[in-house]
Amino acid sequence: MGLLDWLFGSRKSALEQEPFAQGTRGPSSPPHWERSERGNPALIFDNRRITVFEQDRGWKFCIAKIKDDNDPFFSEVYDTEDAAKYEALARVSGQVSKYTTRSHDLKSARKDRWEEQIADRAKLFEDLSAALLAASNVTDLRKIESKVSSQLKQASWQITQYYRDGVAPSLVEKAEDLEKNLQAMLSAVEARIAEFKSRRRKPTDTSP
Repeated sequence: MGLLDWLFGSRKSALEQEPFAQGTRGPSSPPHWERSERGNPALIFDNRRITVFEQDRGWKFCIAKIKDDNDPFFSEVYDTEDAAKYEALARVSGQVSKYTTRSHDLKSARKDRWEEQIADRAKLFEDLSAALLAASNVTDLRKIESKVSSQLKQASWQITQYYRDGVAPSLVEKAEDLEKNLQAMLSAVEARIAEFKSRRRKPTDTSP
Protein backbone atom coordinates (compact mmCIF):
# COMPACT_ATOMS: atom_id res chain seq x y z
CA MET A 1 0.00 0.00 0.00
CA GLY A 2 1.38 3.43 -1.00
CA LEU A 3 1.33 6.45 1.27
CA LEU A 4 -1.42 8.13 -0.75
CA ASP A 5 -3.57 5.00 -0.45
CA TRP A 6 -2.95 5.10 3.31
CA LEU A 7 -4.06 8.74 3.41
CA PHE A 8 -7.01 8.62 1.07
CA GLY A 9 -8.14 5.02 0.87
CA SER A 10 -8.33 2.89 -2.25
CA ARG A 11 -11.91 3.57 -3.28
CA LYS A 12 -13.25 6.78 -4.80
CA SER A 13 -14.89 8.67 -1.97
CA ALA A 14 -17.87 11.00 -1.84
CA LEU A 15 -15.35 13.76 -1.37
CA GLU A 16 -14.36 13.42 -5.03
CA GLN A 17 -17.98 13.23 -6.12
CA GLU A 18 -18.86 16.60 -4.55
CA PRO A 19 -15.74 18.72 -4.39
CA PHE A 20 -15.55 21.70 -2.07
CA ALA A 21 -16.42 24.95 -3.88
CA GLN A 22 -13.58 25.25 -6.34
CA GLY A 23 -11.36 28.17 -5.46
CA THR A 24 -14.05 30.25 -3.80
CA ARG A 25 -12.90 30.02 -0.19
CA GLY A 26 -9.76 30.27 1.82
CA PRO A 27 -8.67 30.11 5.46
CA SER A 28 -10.73 33.20 6.33
CA SER A 29 -13.91 31.28 5.49
CA PRO A 30 -13.38 27.77 6.89
CA PRO A 31 -14.85 24.99 4.72
CA HIS A 32 -16.53 21.87 5.93
CA TRP A 33 -13.92 19.17 6.11
CA GLU A 34 -14.99 15.63 5.25
CA ARG A 35 -13.30 12.40 6.27
CA SER A 36 -11.29 10.31 3.87
CA GLU A 37 -11.77 6.57 3.73
CA ARG A 38 -8.91 6.32 6.21
CA GLY A 39 -10.54 8.76 8.60
CA ASN A 40 -8.29 11.73 7.87
CA PRO A 41 -9.71 15.27 7.49
CA ALA A 42 -9.84 15.98 3.75
CA LEU A 43 -11.41 18.18 1.07
CA ILE A 44 -11.09 19.08 -2.60
CA PHE A 45 -9.95 22.58 -3.52
CA ASP A 46 -9.16 23.79 -7.05
CA ASN A 47 -8.74 20.24 -8.34
CA ARG A 48 -6.38 19.40 -5.51
CA ARG A 49 -7.07 16.95 -2.75
CA ILE A 50 -6.00 18.25 0.65
CA THR A 51 -5.58 15.75 3.46
CA VAL A 52 -4.53 16.45 7.03
CA PHE A 53 -3.07 13.62 9.08
CA GLU A 54 -1.23 12.89 12.32
CA GLN A 55 2.48 12.15 12.20
CA ASP A 56 5.55 12.70 14.36
CA ARG A 57 3.42 13.72 17.34
CA GLY A 58 1.86 16.54 15.38
CA TRP A 59 -0.13 17.26 12.22
CA LYS A 60 0.89 17.48 8.58
CA PHE A 61 -0.98 18.11 5.36
CA CYS A 62 -0.69 16.63 1.91
CA ILE A 63 -1.74 18.38 -1.31
CA ALA A 64 -2.12 16.16 -4.36
CA LYS A 65 -3.83 16.08 -7.72
CA ILE A 66 -7.10 14.23 -7.55
CA LYS A 67 -5.83 11.50 -9.86
CA ASP A 68 -2.45 9.93 -10.47
CA ASP A 69 -0.22 12.37 -8.62
CA ASN A 70 3.30 10.98 -8.36
CA ASP A 71 4.69 14.10 -6.73
CA PRO A 72 2.36 15.29 -3.94
CA PHE A 73 3.39 18.02 -1.54
CA PHE A 74 3.86 17.10 2.13
CA SER A 75 4.18 19.79 4.76
CA GLU A 76 6.34 19.83 7.85
CA VAL A 77 4.80 19.18 11.27
CA TYR A 78 2.40 21.61 12.92
CA ASP A 79 1.41 21.44 16.56
CA THR A 80 -2.35 21.26 15.99
CA GLU A 81 -4.83 19.91 13.47
CA ASP A 82 -6.36 23.37 13.01
CA ALA A 83 -2.97 24.87 12.19
CA ALA A 84 -2.32 22.22 9.54
CA LYS A 85 -5.78 22.77 8.02
CA TYR A 86 -5.31 26.52 7.89
CA GLU A 87 -1.86 26.35 6.34
CA ALA A 88 -2.97 23.80 3.76
CA LEU A 89 -5.73 26.11 2.54
CA ALA A 90 -3.43 29.13 2.75
CA ARG A 91 -0.99 27.38 0.46
CA VAL A 92 -3.50 26.53 -2.27
CA SER A 93 -5.53 29.74 -2.03
CA GLY A 94 -2.67 32.21 -1.79
CA GLN A 95 -3.62 33.46 1.66
CA VAL A 96 -1.10 34.78 4.18
CA SER A 97 0.45 32.15 6.41
CA LYS A 98 -0.60 32.34 10.06
CA TYR A 99 1.04 29.39 11.82
CA THR A 100 4.62 28.24 11.96
CA THR A 101 5.89 24.69 11.75
CA ARG A 102 7.33 22.92 14.77
CA SER A 103 10.79 22.89 13.19
CA HIS A 104 10.59 26.67 12.73
CA ASP A 105 9.58 27.14 16.37
CA LEU A 106 12.43 24.92 17.57
CA LYS A 107 14.92 26.79 15.39
CA SER A 108 13.68 30.11 16.76
CA ALA A 109 14.01 28.86 20.33
CA ARG A 110 17.56 27.66 19.63
CA LYS A 111 18.40 31.03 18.08
CA ASP A 112 17.27 32.83 21.25
CA ARG A 113 19.31 30.48 23.44
CA TRP A 114 22.41 30.95 21.27
CA GLU A 115 22.13 34.72 21.46
CA GLU A 116 21.83 34.57 25.25
CA GLN A 117 24.85 32.27 25.34
CA ILE A 118 26.99 34.70 23.34
CA ALA A 119 26.17 37.44 25.85
CA ASP A 120 27.03 35.08 28.72
CA ARG A 121 30.34 34.14 27.09
CA ALA A 122 31.26 37.80 26.64
CA LYS A 123 30.63 38.40 30.35
CA LEU A 124 32.65 35.30 31.26
CA PHE A 125 35.54 36.52 29.13
CA GLU A 126 35.58 39.79 31.09
CA ASP A 127 35.59 37.86 34.38
CA LEU A 128 38.39 35.58 33.22
CA SER A 129 40.44 38.56 32.04
CA ALA A 130 40.18 40.08 35.51
CA ALA A 131 41.03 36.74 37.13
CA LEU A 132 44.09 36.39 34.91
CA LEU A 133 45.39 39.77 36.00
CA ALA A 134 44.89 38.85 39.65
CA ALA A 135 46.33 35.30 39.41
CA SER A 136 49.34 34.90 41.67
CA ASN A 137 50.09 31.18 41.45
CA VAL A 138 49.85 28.14 39.21
CA THR A 139 46.68 26.88 40.91
CA ASP A 140 44.82 30.07 40.01
CA LEU A 141 46.10 29.87 36.45
CA ARG A 142 45.10 26.22 36.07
CA LYS A 143 41.52 27.10 37.00
CA ILE A 144 41.44 29.82 34.36
CA GLU A 145 43.04 27.48 31.82
CA SER A 146 40.36 24.86 32.41
CA LYS A 147 37.51 27.33 31.92
CA VAL A 148 39.03 28.85 28.79
CA SER A 149 39.70 25.41 27.25
CA SER A 150 36.11 24.38 27.93
CA GLN A 151 34.74 27.50 26.25
CA LEU A 152 36.94 26.97 23.21
CA LYS A 153 35.78 23.38 22.78
CA GLN A 154 32.17 24.54 22.77
CA ALA A 155 32.82 27.49 20.47
CA SER A 156 34.47 25.28 17.86
CA TRP A 157 31.12 23.69 16.90
CA GLN A 158 28.60 26.21 18.20
CA ILE A 159 29.57 28.96 15.77
CA THR A 160 28.60 26.71 12.86
CA GLN A 161 25.25 26.16 14.54
CA TYR A 162 24.76 29.91 14.95
CA TYR A 163 24.76 30.25 11.16
CA ARG A 164 22.32 27.37 10.74
CA ASP A 165 19.86 28.71 13.29
CA GLY A 166 19.81 32.27 12.00
CA VAL A 167 21.65 34.08 14.79
CA ALA A 168 22.08 37.78 13.97
CA PRO A 169 25.24 38.33 11.85
CA SER A 170 26.55 40.94 14.29
CA LEU A 171 26.33 38.42 17.13
CA VAL A 172 28.01 35.69 15.07
CA GLU A 173 30.84 38.11 14.38
CA LYS A 174 31.02 38.86 18.11
CA ALA A 175 31.19 35.12 18.86
CA GLU A 176 34.00 34.66 16.35
CA ASP A 177 35.94 37.53 17.94
CA LEU A 178 35.38 35.98 21.37
CA GLU A 179 36.78 32.68 20.13
CA LYS A 180 39.94 34.45 18.91
CA ASN A 181 40.25 36.32 22.21
CA LEU A 182 39.83 33.11 24.18
CA GLN A 183 42.55 31.45 22.10
CA ALA A 184 44.85 34.40 22.84
CA MET A 185 43.96 34.19 26.51
CA LEU A 186 44.76 30.48 26.60
CA SER A 187 48.18 31.18 25.14
CA ALA A 188 48.74 33.88 27.75
CA VAL A 189 47.70 31.55 30.57
CA GLU A 190 50.02 28.81 29.34
CA ALA A 191 52.88 31.30 29.14
CA ARG A 192 52.22 32.47 32.71
CA ILE A 193 52.16 28.87 33.96
CA ALA A 194 55.45 28.15 32.22
CA GLU A 195 56.93 31.26 33.79
CA PHE A 196 55.89 30.22 37.30
CA LYS A 197 57.32 26.73 36.76
CA SER A 198 60.62 28.09 35.51
CA ARG A 199 60.91 30.21 38.65
CA ARG A 200 60.44 27.16 40.84
CA ARG A 201 63.10 25.24 38.93
CA LYS A 202 65.64 28.06 39.08
CA PRO A 203 68.51 26.98 41.40
CA THR A 204 69.10 29.02 44.50
CA ASP A 205 72.43 30.87 44.62
CA THR A 206 74.29 29.44 47.70
CA SER A 207 77.68 31.08 47.08
CA PRO A 208 79.22 32.94 50.04
